[in-house]
Amino acid sequence: MESDQANKIVLIPRGLYPPLRLLLQRLIQNDTAQNTILTNVQLIEILKKQFDQDVYMMHSLEVDMYMNIMKKFLKEWPQWDEFDEVIGNLKNNNDQEGIKNVLEEKYKDLTQYLKSMIDLAKPMIDEAVKDLKEEKPMTLLDTDTVVMEVVCTREQLNQLFYRRPKSDVSSAVFNIENCLHSRIHLDTWNLTSILHMWNVKVGINLNFLTYKREMLHTLKHILLNKKHTLTHPLGTLNRDFQVKPTRPKDFLRNQLMEAFQTLLSMHMDGDNYDLLNEVFTVLKSDFDEAPDVLNVPARYRRYMNKYPYLRHLYTEHSDRVSDKFSKSYDLQLEETVMPMFQICISKFEITEIELPSFEDWFQIECGYCKVKFHGDDLLERLKTHFNENHQNEPEWMCSHCLGKFTMKQLTELKWYHSC
Repeated sequence: MESDQANKIVLIPRGLYPPLRLLLQRLIQNDTAQNTILTNVQLIEILKKQFDQDVYMMHSLEVDMYMNIMKKFLKEWPQWDEFDEVIGNLKNNNDQEGIKNVLEEKYKDLTQYLKSMIDLAKPMIDEAVKDLKEEKPMTLLDTDTVVMEVVCTREQLNQLFYRRPKSDVSSAVFNIENCLHSRIHLDTWNLTSILHMWNVKVGINLNFLTYKREMLHTLKHILLNKKHTLTHPLGTLNRDFQVKPTRPKDFLRNQLMEAFQTLLSMHMDGDNYDLLNEVFTVLKSDFDEAPDVLNVPARYRRYMNKYPYLRHLYTEHSDRVSDKFSKSYDLQLEETVMPMFQICISKFEITEIELPSFEDWFQIECGYCKVKFHGDDLLERLKTHFNENHQNEPEWMCSHCLGKFTMKQLTELKWYHSC
């Protein structure tokens, strides 16, 4: 019978390793990443010692942005699950040398990952701080704009404002009733449409490829009284690829397309072939107009249509509307969407493919609801989620040609139409 001492993991004293290396050591004692909480002081130490970012010499906005980057990407590092699994197996076998080697390897990977995220964000942070320093202090006399912050669900937002105030004592314009909707839907979501819904993320994490695709639709809202408000032009969107490389290595676009095809062929006889075929078709189409030479690590963004889409959100109440309100009010929340996708390629290498189980390397996330889908029943659960929670969306109108489209039509068109 083995003693407890035989299974004990020996750690190097603090100070002999960099902060991120010590973090990984702490994690293997606490079993999972969720059991270890970093303080702001520790994050500052990591920024200073690992990435040469001295927060004490920065603007407060800069500090906040770098801290948020560290919190977000430390949590979202694609290799956490793999790290937990490998370390767990090595601990069970009391393989101290293996644990040490994995710690060194994953420390380098984590450092490189965070460095690439910081480098990607630095130009935007510098620009934001520059704009803030140049901005004049705002007074109520400087602008007629009033900013209102509302916390609500997507469904509540679609019906948040009464078109005309209630005629009772409250003269209420906010709809605080429960927003119930029918569960009977004649038109259901397919996978391609789901992949083009806002804030849907596709993640691939393999030994040769770390890839994340995300729909980043920018939404803007203005509460209008259409009895008095004139329409305003929304302009055009630049549909060129926007690229943010970080110390990039070049590779051919066709090499990435071939990698997708190879992964698909490896599932030719599997249950997930149809799912991957449809997903990879979408991922390949993202690069239809991309340069022939791509970079890694890098972030790619592209607006999906030349013009924004808009719609006007409101609801009617059953009370009688007074003549005064009928003549003076037509409240509508104008929602504008600028559809965009973003692709982050953190790693791409031409090497032999090591294929773990499907649930360990592929997932789709509904970022709006913070729900992740993986495993062999991914497609069924994904469709059920969207058909039950994302059906009741008012139609959109092109800001240029005024053509009208349902949400499902736009997602099937990949948010693009010619006008």
